[in-house]
Amino acid sequence: MRNLLLTLAAFMVLTTLNAQQDERTYFGIKGGVNLANIRSGSSFTNDDNFDSRIGIAAGGFFHLGLTKAIAIQPELLYSQMGGKFKANTSPALTSDGELQMNYLSIPVLFKVSPFKALGFFVGPQLDYYMGGKIKYDDGARDDESLSYGDAAGGQTFLALTGGLQLNLFGNFGIYGRYIYGLSNTVKGDYQGIFTQGSILYNDAIQIGLTIGFPGKDKVMEEEMMAEMVALDSDGDGTPDVNDACPFVAGSPKYDGCPTPDTDGDGINDDVDQCPTVFGSAKYAGCPVPDSDGDGFADDVDMCPNQAGELKYNGCPPTDTDGDGINDDMDKCPTEKGIAKYNGCPIPDSDGDGINDEMDKCPHYPGKAENGGCPEMNLYFANDDPKLTTIDIARLDYALEVIQANPGVNIILDGYASQVGSEEHNLKLSQKRADSVKDYLISKGVAANRLTATGKGELEVQAETKEASDTLSRRVHLRVAK
Repeated sequence: MRNLLLTLAAFMVLTTLNAQQDERTYFGIKGGVNLANIRSGSSFTNDDNFDSRIGIAAGGFFHLGLTKAIAIQPELLYSQMGGKFKANTSPALTSDGELQMNYLSIPVLFKVSPFKALGFFVGPQLDYYMGGKIKYDDGARDDESLSYGDAAGGQTFLALTGGLQLNLFGNFGIYGRYIYGLSNTVKGDYQGIFTQGSILYNDAIQIGLTIGFPGKDKVMEEEMMAEMVALDSDGDGTPDVNDACPFVAGSPKYDGCPTPDTDGDGINDDVDQCPTVFGSAKYAGCPVPDSDGDGFADDVDMCPNQAGELKYNGCPPTDTDGDGINDDMDKCPTEKGIAKYNGCPIPDSDGDGINDEMDKCPHYPGKAENGGCPEMNLYFANDDPKLTTIDIARLDYALEVIQANPGVNIILDGYASQVGSEEHNLKLSQKRADSVKDYLISKGVAANRLTATGKGELEVQAETKEASDTLSRRVHLRVAK
């Protein structure tokens, strides 16, 4: 029986490979599930029975169409059968579990299709037992392999199957069938788990999907080929079967396609001197030249031989005052300046002729020899180092300059007239310088910014001796260099 089964399977494969496939003769695949059970033909120990279990079914088939409505369909399937059992179904089964039995099944179906979308089938089925397992629910025992105890007993069984198929679209459909076992599966004693003489049959409801792969009718193919050979859809003289562009007129040189325009500039490659670079007809398909390399084509460049910018229509930017700063960036385009001042000259905020970068007091006019800061002389009475109200008022202006220019240090030079001894006048000149320093410190000027030095006697040339002495009794404020 086993040899018969293998011979039948080989016959199915060879028939599939050698048959001329058309719309009625083809092969396909199918897959689904078995709702399987074991039907008893006798009683077991304790009179227990089986419940259904779910297994898989999958394989291939060959559909041999005899007419449009009648066909023979042999199949080759892997199919899982069996059932669930309860404890003490036999002395060897001590807890709930299930039997899983695996078969190689070959149903041979007679198929009738009264409508294209509906078919009925019936036929015998041979099942070859491939092995199985006993599974226990309590986990106390590991799964056991299920094999026949009687080697002389056959492992090939007979069943009857029938059902229907619903084609959803094309050759894709769903099917359902009932499998009714005809052979007692207990040949031997199933490793002793059932009572000797038990009669068990495999039954199942199988539901699944089926997909067929039909070929094309050879006569139809030949007719279609002849039509295709004669067909020239675009009328360019190249038949569609040889035309790479069957719906666009072309030339044989390009297999029926139009002459290409690789760069998409509207000029065919045959006449385009720069076929891979977008160009214009004026330059034989090449780009408009850019003689000065500034990125602006000569056709729009107002200065084609001088590199320029877009805002100047391809010309270089102008620099009217020649200070190296373009007019569009120069806030003083007609006066030479520097970048720091946006093209304008260095400012002279106080208008003393000394620009702000050289002027230590840029907002107070002064002389160059005093760093651009104002100078000041304070005059004293004879033999007196005290500041008068007028002196203090003038010092308040000096204080404003000093505080407005924190980076400036002040030197206070004290002097005396030649009235009295030189030693006395030296001390007097120091006191006068110190009195000015003390006042400025009292107003918040840091002492380290002030240097007070008594210079002694000073003779200032004047019209009279008295005037000379008056001008000599003073403190001179100047900026430290």
